[in-house]
Amino acid sequence: MTKLSEFGKRRQNFKFKNFTQQKLFLVQICDKKLEEESFVLFKNEEGEVLGWTEKQRQWFLRRDENTCQFVDFSGGRAKNCFNTSNLHIHFIVPPRFGLKNGFEEKDLINPLNGIAICSFHHLNFIHLDIGVLAKRWYRFDQNSYQIILKWHEILAQSQTPYWNTTWDEVLKLIAKIRTREYLRTHPDDPFPQ
Repeated sequence: MTKLSEFGKRRQNFKFKNFTQQKLFLVQICDKKLEEESFVLFKNEEGEVLGWTEKQRQWFLRRDENTCQFVDFSGGRAKNCFNTSNLHIHFIVPPRFGLKNGFEEKDLINPLNGIAICSFHHLNFIHLDIGVLAKRWYRFDQNSYQIILKWHEILAQSQTPYWNTTWDEVLKLIAKIRTREYLRTHPDDPFPQ
């Protein structure tokens, strides 16, 4: 069993009735710790900031046909986005969380853990804390994004997902299917390391 599928089982312990309840929990837990914790950019053991390279980003865009892969099923029926602008390459399990919770770099920097989604869905459905909260707080506190990242650090250390995990399993499945199909039809274009 891979680390990604193990995580799917572990995160069941952190279910909240809704995302607002999760954010209230986050505020209660993190307010106490924000003063104590010093924020450092997340780096791997070699001191490199962990993220997608430009070659990897371009590979994901080719694999996902420069189209948002987000599927919203919150209305009872699956609704595909198909947006082709403002695309982000989303980590299904973010490195900040993964490396602090037993994942190896090879589990995180691989085609099954990344997917192209538009900025709207990325920031309004998955990372609401950045897309909504930090934007709203910014006019009052220009450190709002840094505060959110500190929360992420604290929650990652306590093995609590800091993103909305509702779509994780669907996005993993889409990434797996698209990767298999892309590598079958484009054998000369492997995932860049």
